Amino acid sequence: MTLLLGLTKTKGFSNNEKQIKIDSTQKGKNKIISILPLVYDGVYNNPGGGIGASFERQNNKKLSFYLPLHFFIYDKFGLSTSPTLKFYPFGFNKNVCWSIGPGLRLSRVIESGYFYDENSGKAIFKTLKRNYAGLEVHNGLNVFVDNFSLAIATSSGITFLPHSDYIRFVSLGIGYRF
Repeated sequence: MTLLLGLTKTKGFSNNEKQIKIDSTQKGKNKIISILPLVYDGVYNNPGGGIGASFERQNNKKLSFYLPLHFFIYDKFGLSTSPTLKFYPFGFNKNVCWSIGPGLRLSRVIESGYFYDENSGKAIFKTLKRNYAGLEVHNGLNVFVDNFSLAIATSSGITFLPHSDYIRFVSLGIGYRF
């Protein structure tokens, strides 16, 4: 009799355990593809704006891999990406999801402006081609309506190549979950 009761208890839920209900319309939909019609980059010497696209794949209930690609076309020209491991503290399959996680910012930009010249000690106007790399913390909010999403993401961090500078980044995205 004791053996039978032990088997019954392991198969069922006790009164203290919570049963997690998953929205059946979102089950198996673990990818999001988005367009980013608004991208603002406050990184480096000159801020700039642009557009972009992103792909996100959920690895489990609370972790996902996020890969954005940004094109800067306003005030500077360039390309930037930031592979990010996003952590969803309250889960991914909800109507409103908050995420946070570390990212690696990689950028190639052509920027014009006044730069400090170490040889002359003066600020001179130049056009420079630069590669940047840095570490950042991604902070995002997704709002889902059916399979469509509206996302706002911010990133803050510091560059380590070619010199130390702050990363300040904001993007707005419209996506589709499949």
